[in-house]
Amino acid sequence: MTHKNGSPLGSPSLKDVDDNARSLDLLVCGDSPTYMDRRGVQRRSWAGMEGEFSAEQERRNSDFNKEQALRDAKFNKVIASNGYLLVGDYIDAPFEIGNYNQYILRDGRSYSLSRAVQLPYLVTGDWEVEGASFVLIGDDILREDLADKDKGAGIVGYMWRTVRAKLDDFISITDYYVDGDAGRWHFAYARAVAVTPKIRFPYRHDINYVMGECLDVPSDGVIFCDNGVTISSPPAVNAAGSDVITLIKSEGKERITLVNLRLDGGVREVMTDKSYVRPVRFVECKEIACFGLEIINNPDWSLSFERCDGVRMAQYKQKSYVYDDPAVTVKLAGGRDGLHFQDCKNVYVSDLDIESGDDCVGITSKDLGCFNINIRGVRGISSSASVVIYNEEFVGGEYVAKNLEQLIIEDVQVKHGAVVRSVVRVIKYNSESVVYGVSIKGVRGKSANHGLHLGGVGGLKVDDVNVVSVLQHGVYMHDCIEVNGCVHGKSMMAGFDGVNINGGSNIDLIAYSNGSANFGVHILGVTDSVIVPFAKDCGGGVYDTASGGNGRMVNCVGVEMPYGVLSGDKKISYYGLVLAGNTDCRIGRGVKIRGYINNVGSANPVSMYIEPAAAVRFKESCGELTVSSPYNCKVDMESEGVYKIVFLVAMRSTLFNYQITAQAVGDVRNIQLVSNPTTSEVVFATIDSKGKPASSDIVSFLAYDS
Repeated sequence: MTHKNGSPLGSPSLKDVDDNARSLDLLVCGDSPTYMDRRGVQRRSWAGMEGEFSAEQERRNSDFNKEQALRDAKFNKVIASNGYLLVGDYIDAPFEIGNYNQYILRDGRSYSLSRAVQLPYLVTGDWEVEGASFVLIGDDILREDLADKDKGAGIVGYMWRTVRAKLDDFISITDYYVDGDAGRWHFAYARAVAVTPKIRFPYRHDINYVMGECLDVPSDGVIFCDNGVTISSPPAVNAAGSDVITLIKSEGKERITLVNLRLDGGVREVMTDKSYVRPVRFVECKEIACFGLEIINNPDWSLSFERCDGVRMAQYKQKSYVYDDPAVTVKLAGGRDGLHFQDCKNVYVSDLDIESGDDCVGITSKDLGCFNINIRGVRGISSSASVVIYNEEFVGGEYVAKNLEQLIIEDVQVKHGAVVRSVVRVIKYNSESVVYGVSIKGVRGKSANHGLHLGGVGGLKVDDVNVVSVLQHGVYMHDCIEVNGCVHGKSMMAGFDGVNINGGSNIDLIAYSNGSANFGVHILGVTDSVIVPFAKDCGGGVYDTASGGNGRMVNCVGVEMPYGVLSGDKKISYYGLVLAGNTDCRIGRGVKIRGYINNVGSANPVSMYIEPAAAVRFKESCGELTVSSPYNCKVDMESEGVYKIVFLVAMRSTLFNYQITAQAVGDVRNIQLVSNPTTSEVVFATIDSKGKPASSDIVSFLAYDS
């Protein structure tokens, strides 16, 4: 502006007109938010007014959106907390509706009040009048029910049942873990098992399932683990292992199943004191099933069944902790059984792979006894004990008097060519106990003590047994009755036998031994039995002391050997068979006996067959000899009717036994020595009825080096 006369309004001055024209131009077209009029007053331009309006509109929109968001949040909160609520069926009108999220059912359809209807509303039951006040809500209810945590899974189908039924098979323990559990998963298990007894442990690389307390499995309880999951005790942090806990225990429950579990009992190198914590215990439970179970680092019995009825188990694997120092492993091995049944019945287990400190499979009687136990398919090694054992528990300084009835042990082998205490041991220690109905089949392996040790067992069936003992008898059977079967045993220790049968009666047994150090088959004080021995080249371990051999039977009554082989090389087996103090015993002609000394005490047998040291048959005709089947000898004719037998292997002494017979058609032939026998030859004549040497149609010669 250039004039600014300050003239009053309505001035006709051309200067004021000029000023006004310029002001109008700034008002309408100017970019500045303000301009100065002809009187010097600052005015808002159109640009300024438009800018202020836009800014104010943005503020109003922002405030509205914030308020609307708050309203939406409040509404959603109400809907989330209440959802659609069923008031009732239309046929039950009259009734009142107090909220818009309430709905009614009419002819199977869902209706809610129109938002145009004022609340509260009284439903009259006259649809023609009030139908317009309601709107069909269609599948809103279904959507809401599907999203509901309690209802949704029960609506959706799966195969022949609902998704809820499928999910109820197992629930995941991870859904019940909270941050406050601090890495101890027994809290989550307790929450989950309150919902359903069937719990799944899913595999996640970021989870270690460490328990702070024992999992108490209820009746109908199932624990299933994904591959790669390990449920662990807190690891031992001191010598006593005070942090180590029992992981699973169930007492007085029924129908429990463990599937694909791997459990870590917590033993570590630092733990050097004896502990009696058992990783898994079932006490007085019924119908327990374990499939694909593995336990490692157990302080005591790894898997303990105590007074349980009905156990099914397959594919069980166990390994006790192995210390850096082998001496410590052996020192702490006691009690670290791979699997133990105490006072149990109706047990069926198979396919066991066990590397234990103590017995791989222990079966004991303490309070109730054991009945119907079946153990099949064991591959095991032990730091200090046996693969499979049964006996009574030792309580108060003595073995308790309890019974075992019906025990099957089948397919048991020592792993990796290792040496265990015994491969299988079934013994009755208390004289008042009864152990009856035992079947043992398919046993293989090497032991330090007796390979197969059976004591006081009745109704015993043994078959397909082949064991070796490094320090004692291969097979040791004492005081057993009603025995039937076949065993093969070998002992590598001087003074111990391949198969030793001491006491007992009604035994029907085939016994094999090959190369045992003392006797192959040793029978002591047995009554009323039939034993068929097959022993070869036994006794080498005591040959230098003029002892040992293939067979010995002493102080037996009514024992028969109908056939068999007790034969050994004369440089290995000192005796073929030793017999002494027996009453009414029979050695059949089918028993082949051979040793440095074939037989001692042969007066007891009714009959005996011994392999000859030399033999030949021949005839003389017209001054010529025809020889048949010479064995270890040759024959020369000195003159008519006079013959010399020359031994190809010299006899041990001149007191050997021999038999000579001769026959001629129409005449007699007697035998007459021409000279005393020597260790290398016998010279004799065949004498006719006139007392003169004469040719014979057949001459038979047998010599025995004994």
